[in-house]
Amino acid sequence: AAAVLGYVQPADDSAAGDASPLQTSGIGRAGVEGFYEDQLRGRPGEVREQVAAPGGAPRVLSGRPPRAGWDVVLTLDLRLQRFAEQLLDGVCAAGTESSPAPASGAVFVLDVASGAVLVAATEPRCDPNAAARPASPEGLELAARPDAPLFSRIHQMCLPPGSCFKPVTAVAALHVGVDPAEPYSCRGYLHEPDKFRCLIYRHAGVGHGSVIMTDALARSCNVYFFQLAERIGWEPIARWGAAFGFGQRSGIDLAGEEPGVLFDLDTPTPGRRRSVSPGESLSLAIGQGTLSATPVQVAVMMAAIANGGLRVVPHVRRDAAQPPRFVDGLVPPANRSLAVVRTGLEQVVADPHGTGHEHVFLPEIEIAGKTGTAQSGSSRGDHAWFAGYVPAKNPRFTIVVVLEHAGSGGHAAGPLARELVRHLLELGYFPAAQARAESSAPR
Repeated sequence: AAAVLGYVQPADDSAAGDASPLQTSGIGRAGVEGFYEDQLRGRPGEVREQVAAPGGAPRVLSGRPPRAGWDVVLTLDLRLQRFAEQLLDGVCAAGTESSPAPASGAVFVLDVASGAVLVAATEPRCDPNAAARPASPEGLELAARPDAPLFSRIHQMCLPPGSCFKPVTAVAALHVGVDPAEPYSCRGYLHEPDKFRCLIYRHAGVGHGSVIMTDALARSCNVYFFQLAERIGWEPIARWGAAFGFGQRSGIDLAGEEPGVLFDLDTPTPGRRRSVSPGESLSLAIGQGTLSATPVQVAVMMAAIANGGLRVVPHVRRDAAQPPRFVDGLVPPANRSLAVVRTGLEQVVADPHGTGHEHVFLPEIEIAGKTGTAQSGSSRGDHAWFAGYVPAKNPRFTIVVVLEHAGSGGHAAGPLARELVRHLLELGYFPAAQARAESSAPR
C-alpha cells in the first residue's frame, strides 16, 4: 500500500529551520505520511543547560519530555489490498488475451455508506525505504524511472473516464425532462460515418438499433448520449458533473490529491467565457474531451448512485469519517432518476448484451457497474475502466478498476473487478450471497 502510506524524506535546511530534529527524522512527503505529518511526528524532547566551567557539571535550566506522535489506524483490509496488488501485478506484466500489457493501473474499493477505503492499490509501486533516501543510488533510480512509481494513480492520476461518466449524463437528461422510455435510433454513428461513432460501429460496422436509456447504459451506446447532448446542451451535464464531484478534490486524507478537469472554459480574454462547440458538448456526454478524473472521483460518483444520492468523503484513517451530504439537486430519499440509472447499470452486467456481462458477471452475487473505454489521444491505446458497486440491490462497496492504455474496459478492467468481488465473497463480506451459493451448489 505504498501509495497510501507515502514516505518520509529528510528536510532541507529551509524547511527545517531551527528544528534540527526534522533533519534527522525526516518529513512526511506523500500519502498518509504527508497528510498526517503533524500528528504522526509528535514533539521532540528539549533540555536547556547552562555551560559549566571546565571540570564542572552543566546546570539544567529547563526542559520538557518528548511526546510520541499519534497512531494512525487505517481502514484498509490488508487481505484485499494484497490480493488487488497481485491482480494488478499480473495483468500489468502479462496483459490480457485481447489487450496489450498496460504499464500502470489502479484498483480502488470504497464503502458506499461511510466512505471508508478498503483497497487502494496501484502499479507500479515504490519501496518507501528507497524513497526515503532520495540522494542514494536507489532513490535516484526511483525518481528517474519513466513509469513514475512515486506517482499515486489512486488520487493523482487524471484520465478521461470515458463511458463511466454516462450515468451523470443520464441523470442530467432526466432532470431536464427527458423520458427514459423514449427510444432513440442508433445506426452506429451520429451524422457522418467517420465521426461521433459507437465502438460497435468501429469494430463491426453496425449500430445498436432502437435503444432507450437503460439499453444505452447497458450496451454503452455513444450515439444515444450524443443525441441527448444535442437535445439538452452541455450546461446541465457540466452542472451535474460538478454535483457528483468532478473537477474538485474529494477530500480524501492523502497528500497531493488532484482535482481533475470537468470542463475547460478558459479564454485568453479576461471576463469573457468562450463559446462551446457542438463537438465539445458531445465529447463531454461520453466522458471524453477535456474531462479528466481520478479513480477516487469516479468512485465517489458511483457510490452516490449506489447509496441513493449521498456524496461520501473517502478516508483511509479509521476515525476520520465525515458525514456525507446529498448531491446538489437530488432530493432525498432516492428519486426516479437514480432508479433508472441503477437499472441500466445492473443490466450492464446481468444482461447478456451488456458490455460487462462476459467478463464481470458472477452467478453468486449481482454486480452493477459501467465499463469505460476512454480514448487516450495517443498511439498507445485506450484506457480501460470498470466502475461499479456490489451487491447491485443493496450496495455496500464501490469498485473502480482502471488500466492505462489497456484497451477495452470490459475485456481488460472487468475481469479484475470480478475477481475482487469473488475474493470479497470468499472473505465473508456477503454472507447472504455466500449462503445462497452454497445451498444451490451440486452435492
